[in-house]
Amino acid sequence: MASDSVFNRNIKIQRAPVNPLDKATIISIYPEEVVSINHTIFPGKFIIPGAADGDFNILVVGTSYWVKEMPEDQPYLEMVVPATEVARSIIEDWSNGILAIGENRAPGLFYLPGDFNKTTIQLLPEFKVKMGTIRSRQKNWFLELISLADKFWVRTNGQPAAIPDTCKMAAKMLNIEEKPWLSKNEAIAELIRCVACGSLRNSAYPVCPTCKAVVDVEKAKSLKIQFAQ
Repeated sequence: MASDSVFNRNIKIQRAPVNPLDKATIISIYPEEVVSINHTIFPGKFIIPGAADGDFNILVVGTSYWVKEMPEDQPYLEMVVPATEVARSIIEDWSNGILAIGENRAPGLFYLPGDFNKTTIQLLPEFKVKMGTIRSRQKNWFLELISLADKFWVRTNGQPAAIPDTCKMAAKMLNIEEKPWLSKNEAIAELIRCVACGSLRNSAYPVCPTCKAVVDVEKAKSLKIQFAQ
């Protein structure tokens, strides 16, 4: 892509013809706002509002373009990016690197060619098929996030800071409330070395989870903890 200096110089750009009917509609059941920024095309910033539970939101996108640098004696070329390619890029670029995504689990976004609103798009047979698939994929993703949060909680000896916000959001969307890592009053625990085995342990608990040594006898007594003989 041409650098920003291209647009500050007296250089002509050979405009490419743009089809005003070239549109694609992105559908999102993801509960939070999606912001996708692609610095290599213009326009390149796209925002999809979060969807309420059981509902969906849409974003209609059109043609974007990028500028191809040419030799000094030739004008720069405006290279068109079709709407469907823009829509695909928005979803893939935003999803890239998101925690716990897999073949059958991902945030609930997809696109269909054409310009639709929330009423007209529901008349399409492919919309209903896609929506069923995407809801299943998002639920699988939520379940995987919750499973990961359970593992993070155990591995860090109950550190609330170790639980990503996406995991908490997944639990909320599935109406799961009993997880210990969801406690709003849970303070960030201090990790210290066990005097018996040297592993890190939560200082709030009197027993080392690794070697099972009673490292704080007074606290164990105050909690009325009894140990097998």
